[in-house]
Amino acid sequence: MSRRLQGWKVTHDGSFWGGIFLLITWGTALCVVAAYVVLGL
Repeated sequence: MSRRLQGWKVTHDGSFWGGIFLLITWGTALCVVAAYVVLGL
C-alpha cells in the first residue's frame, strides 16, 4: 500500500511539473510569435 501511494505521488508530481513546463513553453512561444507579428507590422 505504501509503495503504491508513493508511486502515485511521484507520478502526480511529474504531471504537475510537466504542466508547468508546458505552460512556460507555450507562454514563451506565444510571446515570440506576438513580438514577431508586432515587428513584422
